[in-house]
Amino acid sequence: MNKLFLLAVIIGITGCAPEYTPNTLPPVDPQLMTSPCKLGDAKADADEDLSVDVQNAECVRQLRLKVYRLQDWIKNATE
Repeated sequence: MNKLFLLAVIIGITGCAPEYTPNTLPPVDPQLMTSPCKLGDAKADADEDLSVDVQNAECVRQLRLKVYRLQDWIKNATE
């Protein structure tokens, strides 16, 4: 116990203690924190399958946009 106290005193005197930095991260857009969309399965009927393909393309577009926006947030938060 005495060694820990001595170490704390030495660090305090020499100024080697790390400075306190408050959490200053920018706020995250709530839309980025929503659960991702789900991709649909292929259907036996060609018309239904085409509809699912269109929905899947939109879902992938939204996921890609969300990833880009999260990467941008991380880049801005770490600068």
